Amino acid sequence: MKRQIEYVIINNAQDEWDVRVTINGETIRAMTACSYFDINQQPPNGFVVALLGEDRSEMLVFREGNKDWLEFGDYTYRKCN
Repeated sequence: MKRQIEYVIINNAQDEWDVRVTINGETIRAMTACSYFDINQQPPNGFVVALLGEDRSEMLVFREGNKDWLEFGDYTYRKCN
């Protein structure tokens, strides 16, 4: 599935919606979650943060070395710039 996904984390957000996610030109609010996984489960290698959309979407952000990617649903999106 072809999507263009961009996100911006707002450092001094006024509420829990500290991220803006734009998917193919449509923007939603989201919140960051650093402890997305079960307390007894080790996060996957490279996990940075989960983005939880107000529309109940879930995106996982990863970084390993100089590679960045985002997982959304069953798809992986590589950073292109």
